[in-house]
Amino acid sequence: MVVWAARKFVLNLIFQSVAQGFLKNGIMQLQWRISFDINKADVFTVICAALALRGIISLQPYSGKGTPPMYGDYEAQRHWQEITINLNPTNWYTNSSKNDMQYWGLDYPPLTAFHSHILGRIAKHVNESFVELKTSRGFESNEHKSFMRLSVLWADLIIYIPAILSLGFAITNTLKDKLFLACFFVLSLNPAQILIDNGHFQYNNISLGLTAFAIYFILKGKHCLAAFCFTLALNYKQMELYHSIPFFVYLLKVSFSQNRNYISNQGMAALCFIATLIATLPANAMLFVTKTKTTFFLSLTNTALAFFLFSFQVHEKSILLVTLPATCLFTYKPHTVIWFLETATFSMFPLLIRDGLTIPYFAIFLVFFIPLKQICLNDYMLPQRENKKIKFILNLSTGYILIISLAAVLISPPQKYPFIWSLIISFISFCHFFIFFIYCIFLQYKHTKGVTSIQSNKQHYS
Repeated sequence: MVVWAARKFVLNLIFQSVAQGFLKNGIMQLQWRISFDINKADVFTVICAALALRGIISLQPYSGKGTPPMYGDYEAQRHWQEITINLNPTNWYTNSSKNDMQYWGLDYPPLTAFHSHILGRIAKHVNESFVELKTSRGFESNEHKSFMRLSVLWADLIIYIPAILSLGFAITNTLKDKLFLACFFVLSLNPAQILIDNGHFQYNNISLGLTAFAIYFILKGKHCLAAFCFTLALNYKQMELYHSIPFFVYLLKVSFSQNRNYISNQGMAALCFIATLIATLPANAMLFVTKTKTTFFLSLTNTALAFFLFSFQVHEKSILLVTLPATCLFTYKPHTVIWFLETATFSMFPLLIRDGLTIPYFAIFLVFFIPLKQICLNDYMLPQRENKKIKFILNLSTGYILIISLAAVLISPPQKYPFIWSLIISFISFCHFFIFFIYCIFLQYKHTKGVTSIQSNKQHYS
């Protein structure tokens, strides 16, 4: 009788909510328009069927009934109510004499804990023995079962069914045909969810309902509300991480699409931090695997260049931090290192022009780079260390750099684009640096693989 009276009351409530607009002018603002193509009774009938089936399943046994000492998920949920109603929030997640974490310790996020706390307060009002600290372990009675089952039905009523009703509407984009009714029927009568929540005993209906609301808001273009609802779902049950990556990627894409020109400094700094971290991981992981002089130099070069390419607020002079470890690779890849030093000098050319250092810039190419290639590389017999095709490409790139440098001095930029040469030089430099970065990662991988193979062979033959 208690279940039937509660079900009768909540069905009237949900019907009124659907007919008049669920939480009108609130965060939902669903503004239903039920036409006579589908009678109001059709939707109401599905809701009744969904709640009735849940009520019938609720009469069946629950997880761990009469099986001490740990019982099952039913006892876990009851125990969390016991803990959260009797202990301070600071002690909910810590092991103590009053909170044995080995006995169904609270291992769900804070929103679950606060939900348990609310239910614990109600349970204490109904019957204190439901949640007495320690002495209520394994408590079972028909009265308590009715209380626990009704708590799940209320969650179905308040969160899950409105959520899937909204989701069904968003998926079919109409309330006027049988497609919506069929979709709502399937969503509301999901056997797996009903058997676990209303049979086995859990509150998946809350996290899934919040996620359904998040999907609804995604489909309706209300992205802030979508993020809010999914955050609540994630803070209720950590398993919602299963859905997190698509939400993150979708909302990130929306943010870039709608606010390309309005990304905050904090947001850009966060993105740069993530990009820098990802870019530095391969080189340092390989260094950890293979600790040699060459891999150390390559790791220093790759890490410094990753910071230069992807960090937030990078000055052009910061490339000097890359030139030091790169120069240490001279005996390993001489032509490539000299090419990199040329590119590094070229990348600072706009700054050198402003400082009146144009002549020294060209002089350094004539006095340093050209003699260096002729004297060091030829006299010390280093050319054979690199492929002739690579050397040709590097020399071609050097000539291209000098041509762009001369053009930046001799050809005045259009008045409409006064910084066009700075932009061109920056773009070319970035491309060269990125290629050098990928090449050095490849060299480090190749070297690491070779050293690992040699070590494996030594162990094999020893």
